[in-house]
Amino acid sequence: MTGGPALTVGSVGLDDGDFTRTFRGEGVGVSGLDDLLDRMERDEFDIVAVGRALLQDPHWAARVLDGRFDELGSYDASALTFLR
Repeated sequence: MTGGPALTVGSVGLDDGDFTRTFRGEGVGVSGLDDLLDRMERDEFDIVAVGRALLQDPHWAARVLDGRFDELGSYDASALTFLR
């Protein structure tokens, strides 16, 4: 990889890449992280930004790190109310 660190953003751990659904009040289901991990191993990027999954569950990163994928829940657009 050349240049500075590369960043990936968008729908990490969620099954829909259409971020605009969030602003229509729609929820999004959980998705696996296998594709993301494969891409990281191929050095496609250095940093992964996680947004909506953390809004829904502030312990998301700890659950993923511990392999507790069965504890991850779907994203509900009402989580955006915490940003006010």
